[in-house]
Amino acid sequence: MRTNLTNMAVWQRLSVVGVLMLFLQACEPAHSEPVTEIVKPVKLLEVPETFNAVDYNFVAQVQATSRAQLAFQVSGEIQQVNVRMGQFVKKGDLLAALDPHDFQLAVNARKAQFELEKARKKRSEQLFAKKLISEDNYDQVLTAFTEAQANLDQAVTDLAYTKLLAPFSGVVSLTYAKQYQFAGAKQPVLSLLGNEQLDLVFNLPVTITERLNLAELREAKLWVTLGNFKGVELPARFKEISTQPDPDTNSYTVTLTIVRPEHLNILPGMSGAVYVRNESEADNGLALPKGAFILINEQQAQVWRVVPETMRVEAVDVQLNQQGLVISGLEAGDSIVAAGAKSLSAGQIIRPWQREGGI
Repeated sequence: MRTNLTNMAVWQRLSVVGVLMLFLQACEPAHSEPVTEIVKPVKLLEVPETFNAVDYNFVAQVQATSRAQLAFQVSGEIQQVNVRMGQFVKKGDLLAALDPHDFQLAVNARKAQFELEKARKKRSEQLFAKKLISEDNYDQVLTAFTEAQANLDQAVTDLAYTKLLAPFSGVVSLTYAKQYQFAGAKQPVLSLLGNEQLDLVFNLPVTITERLNLAELREAKLWVTLGNFKGVELPARFKEISTQPDPDTNSYTVTLTIVRPEHLNILPGMSGAVYVRNESEADNGLALPKGAFILINEQQAQVWRVVPETMRVEAVDVQLNQQGLVISGLEAGDSIVAAGAKSLSAGQIIRPWQREGGI
């Protein structure tokens, strides 16, 4: 009997402890877990640069904007030729020179004659002022002085003509004479092609001009690529176009101009491609998958555009053409949701979905 009473007392004590523990737990403050915003992976599509624009491309050839056959203006023996074919030169560089000896002698003789006539002129002015010589004699002295001055100027000019200087920066394409050869006046000595600015010449078919007229060509975005420099795009500007098409090719000859970058060795004769972007000629539109549209109402629709700074989506109104292609409302470079648009809500955070290997 004593044992039963002891067991009962133990159970009573355990019950009291259990009640106290439940009471203490109920008094503890409640802790709520923070709500984490779900970032949903979605498939994105970037609006291409050519959206609502038409690009034309044509085969073109590089030509020198500036070109010249250089020659001495006086005759003489070539004393030096300082350049070779393919060599780059700067404006003002000495390319070749004649033997200046005879020309320097001529300058010395003309200068002596000029100084003599100058002294005679001074004495004649004093005598004429005192009426000691006639007016005819005075006029003869003035004429002789003027002639001596002209002869000296011509001799100095001829001496300067013994040096052949580069009229512009460029590359020597051909040389026609060598050292110690005799060169006649205006006989070509070398050819120089400008290399700071270059022309790109291509044929524009008459059929294209029905869609791309001259006014649009002048205002269009133009750029060129060259076969020797893969992946390099060079901006170009319109220069000129022929007024009549070539009867053999039924096309107009168009010339564009580019500025040669210093690090590219672009030479006349190289081939490339000219690209013409006509912003005014609307493309057929941008085709989007059905899953990209939030809603469609005839030629009006909505899509989700991603805000790059926050990676949240915002609804954008777009216009469709008769074929259901987007023709306005988006800009080149915009990222839009390409699938599952109806499962998203405004302001929702997304991340680009990427296909994992093997899936």
